[in-house]
Amino acid sequence: MSAARTVAASTLLALLAGAAEGRAAESDTSTAARQALSTRRVAMSVGGASIIGVGLPDFTATGGLALGLREDWAAFSRLRLGFAEAVAVADLPYGSNDGEPAPLRRTGGAPTSFSSDLSFPTRLLGVATVDLDRVRFDAGVGAVFLLSSTMGGFSLFPGFVAEAGVAVPLAARTSLRLDVWRVSAWGMQSGQSIIVPELGLDVRL
Repeated sequence: MSAARTVAASTLLALLAGAAEGRAAESDTSTAARQALSTRRVAMSVGGASIIGVGLPDFTATGGLALGLREDWAAFSRLRLGFAEAVAVADLPYGSNDGEPAPLRRTGGAPTSFSSDLSFPTRLLGVATVDLDRVRFDAGVGAVFLLSSTMGGFSLFPGFVAEAGVAVPLAARTSLRLDVWRVSAWGMQSGQSIIVPELGLDVRL
C-alpha cells in the first residue's frame, strides 16, 4: 500500500512538473512574440510641402499639404528597414503635348495651353532609418505617381523618386520631421525635375 502511494505521489509530482515546464515554455514563446512585435514601428506624419521646379521655365514653386505613413522593423541595434507611403496635395499647372498632359510646363506644340488642376503626387518607397540618441536619419527610393483628373490614365505611369529625411524627437511619440524628395518624370527633359521639401509632425501610432 505504501509503495502504491509512493508511486502515485511520484506520478503526480511528475505531472505537476511537466505542467509547470509547459507554462514556462508558453510564457517564453509569448514573450518572444511580444518582443518581435515590439520591433515594429508605425508612424503618421502631417505637414506642409513646397513643390519647386528645377529647369522648368513655366513653373517655379507652389505650396501644398503633405501626408505620410511609415512602417519599419529593427534590423540591427540602430538600423531599421521598412516602407513609406506619402502624398502631397497641391494645385499644379499642366500644358499639352499632342493631346497628352505635360505637367508643370508648356510645350512647343501648344504654347498657350496651361491650366491648373488639383493634384496628388504620391510616392511609395523602401526606406532605411538610422536611430541615434537625439535624431533619426533616413533615406529611401521608390516610385512616384502624379494623380489628377488632367493626368487621367497617365496617372498610372510611375517615375523614380529618391528621398532623404531627418526627424528630431519632441516627446515620447512625437517628432519634428523634414523630408526632401526629388523626381524627374512625367515626360520632363534632361535637367528638368521637381524638388519637394516637406516639414511636419511625425506621430508614432
